Amino acid sequence: MIDYYLIEGGGVIVEAFELAGDHTTVGLRSSLWRDGEWRGISGPQWRNDPELLAAVTPVDRDAAAAAYPGEWPDERQLPGEYVAIGGAPVLRLRDEPVPDGFRERRVYRVLFAGEPATDQFISGAGDEFVWHLHRVGGGVAWALDVTVLLTGADDAVGALLHELTADAKGLGLIPVIVERFA
Repeated sequence: MIDYYLIEGGGVIVEAFELAGDHTTVGLRSSLWRDGEWRGISGPQWRNDPELLAAVTPVDRDAAAAAYPGEWPDERQLPGEYVAIGGAPVLRLRDEPVPDGFRERRVYRVLFAGEPATDQFISGAGDEFVWHLHRVGGGVAWALDVTVLLTGADDAVGALLHELTADAKGLGLIPVIVERFA
């Protein structure tokens, strides 16, 4: 999962989340493109800087490259600071039975920093998944909670989490981590 953020006043932050096989975050590499060169930047630290957080706008790669043309690195070899994240076992909050016809129930939480640019929040449901974006932590963060019922391989989980995270970024939120509760 690669994210791009334009910085008001100049520069772009490019980040690559490293995900485990179950689609939870295990690492983050963050780079800052400014004045024609790449510099390392701490992903966790810039999310705690209210001024910088307020000055970034999530964009796609094409918009970032158009705003700052030049030599872009191959995102698989993104320069910058790598921070290992996670590695904790799944936090099982409750032991709910898995409905007939499904092999497993997973509950994911994608945490976000920042404030949404709109009050149109993400929520939805399908036969095999439910999701909801809401405030957490006494109002200091946002969480996208996603419940997925699996029948076979979990390939669709990663695509769903990526799509929903992109939707939340479209609201102006900055992803922090993907965790799993069940």
